[in-house]
Amino acid sequence: MITQDSGQELETAYRFLEIANRHLEIEPMLREFMAELKNITRCEAVGVRLLDDKGNIPYAVYDGFSQAFFETESPLAIKSDRCMCINVVTGRTDPALPFYTAAGSFWMNHTTRFLATVAETEKGQTRNVCNAYGYESVALIPIRSGTVVLGLLHLADAREDMVPLATVQQLEKAGLVLGNAVQRVRLTQAQHDGEQRFRALFNNASDAILLWEQPAPDMPYRIIEANQAACDRYGYSHEEIVLLTAKDLNTPESYAQPATALKELHEKGHATYQVVHRTRSGREIPSEVSGQVFSLNGKTVILSVVRDIT
Repeated sequence: MITQDSGQELETAYRFLEIANRHLEIEPMLREFMAELKNITRCEAVGVRLLDDKGNIPYAVYDGFSQAFFETESPLAIKSDRCMCINVVTGRTDPALPFYTAAGSFWMNHTTRFLATVAETEKGQTRNVCNAYGYESVALIPIRSGTVVLGLLHLADAREDMVPLATVQQLEKAGLVLGNAVQRVRLTQAQHDGEQRFRALFNNASDAILLWEQPAPDMPYRIIEANQAACDRYGYSHEEIVLLTAKDLNTPESYAQPATALKELHEKGHATYQVVHRTRSGREIPSEVSGQVFSLNGKTVILSVVRDIT
């Protein structure tokens, strides 16, 4: 078990953000995330599960779980299985119970004692496979994009007290960073696969997504496309939001400081940065933007996945 002071927590948060920002493909990003999770927590086994469009939540990457455990657990599906993993992915968690957090994670540091002393009605219908394989410490942390759960982080260890609540709460923030990055990478990959798939992901995403272009070198970037989540967040119709510029959407202070982020975007092709956006009514929204430069119909555009970090 690793405990961290506030300085270490900031450093850890930066490492996760840097990993999310650096990658343009999902699998290498997940592998580096997983390695960082294992390094920080010192847990024996770590995995990342992603929900697919059929309701399955296989491990996208994993390290430390036996092959027998992987073969038993990886085929889980939200429509047919009863498991704590299913509860976390579907949002069927109850923060009033001591093993769930307010953000929807499951955590337990002594599974054998728990199963021996807690009534069936309290723990619910679960498969208890982690305990059957000897794991005393278990944490299941949602990977989120907006209000939608895309998958989960799975930590497990045969030792007790390896996933304290403070660690789980810190990793919940990593789950938000990863969810934002997964959305960004999926969108850019879908753009290469075809406009129809790109449109489907773009329109159905729960985070605000904006496409920007710069009409001329000395002119502000303007919005050329936005999904419904962006329209709802900022209080504009689709017809209105595509008339806005970066100057309209940002506070004056936020708009005055874009140089570093834009420089990184154009040098690396991607960047994650923070801004303060402004709704139609004037309400300010501190936001984390995950940006990606790519070509759309022969034009260079910036794709921004924007998460409200209020």
